Amino acid sequence: MSNYSIWVVAHEADAAAELVSGALCLSSNVNAVTFGGEAVAKAAQAQGALTVLSVNAIDTPATDVSAMGTPATDVSAVGTSGPDNTLKNCLPENHSKALAKLLQERNSKLTIFSATATGRLMAGMVASHLGTSAYNAASITINDDTPVITSMVYGGCAIATRRLLSSQAVITVGAGVLGAVLPESQEPQASALSAALPESQEPQASALSSALPEAAESELALSEPQASGSIEQIDLSVNDNAAVVLEVKPRKTESVNLAAAKRVIGVGRGFAAKEDLELAFNLASKLDAELACSRPITESENWMARERYIGVSGVVVKPELYIALGISGQIQHMVGVNQAKTIIAINKDKNAPVFKQADYGIVGDIYEVLPVLTSALS
Repeated sequence: MSNYSIWVVAHEADAAAELVSGALCLSSNVNAVTFGGEAVAKAAQAQGALTVLSVNAIDTPATDVSAMGTPATDVSAVGTSGPDNTLKNCLPENHSKALAKLLQERNSKLTIFSATATGRLMAGMVASHLGTSAYNAASITINDDTPVITSMVYGGCAIATRRLLSSQAVITVGAGVLGAVLPESQEPQASALSAALPESQEPQASALSSALPEAAESELALSEPQASGSIEQIDLSVNDNAAVVLEVKPRKTESVNLAAAKRVIGVGRGFAAKEDLELAFNLASKLDAELACSRPITESENWMARERYIGVSGVVVKPELYIALGISGQIQHMVGVNQAKTIIAINKDKNAPVFKQADYGIVGDIYEVLPVLTSALS
């Protein structure tokens, strides 16, 4: 195992666990910088990070807010305010300059961020301070003490391979890219499917029926964490002209972890209406599978949450079984599932590109095939 110096930066517990666990597949020398408090730091520590530096929240003067026309005493407008009218929980990206200096001092050769909105922003800012570029990686290896990554280019139509020769490389990775497996408590449950469809549709979990071709059932066990590393509380200075939170509003999201799912069913534009997704939902319930979708379903139709979108700018999955329902199979989607062990496609267009990558294919109307298939699994 390489001793290549890797640091991960995370502001959410799930991301910290996955990044550390995955980075340990590349090197035994993995450390972490975390934002967001004790839970995030402990998630990184539990997965085997040698050192975890937990960044204390820094207060931002609320006078910055009042200067923008919002009274500093209006707590509902500025978020969380203290007795001295300061705004707590400074945005992680406001620490980018100090974070870059810290990574230099700690001799990080490769810094990994999650490919979330915040992670990508932080990666770009930190890379700029380090005098390098940030890349989004679809895969990564360490060859001769040099990171080698692949990235999707031209909208997913091609794959570029890069050797990162910078002395301090910076990358972002999407969920599932590092191949990390989270603890069982974080694995998807069939009940999570209910959030994707009307409330009246209750999932009924059941074992995989022998009526379907057997997929390998090897368990992806979580590697035993190394001896717990230390957690250090640190302060990082704030950038000049730091952003100030004016208001915090909850965003409707779903708690789904497609990257850890063993079976995934993807739906596409072959479905004519949102209500028709019940057909896919019923099949997913029978197979104890997670429901996912192609980009148009979430971004054009708004039928499913963004967290369920698979593709070049979505989630990358590596399940034992992936079933594509009414999905044409454009490369932008298939790059997100091409590491599945078994792919089954159902589409009424016999010339659909999805059949070129499927292990099994059914040429037929999903409205006719799905009821029969679901009934056979009952």
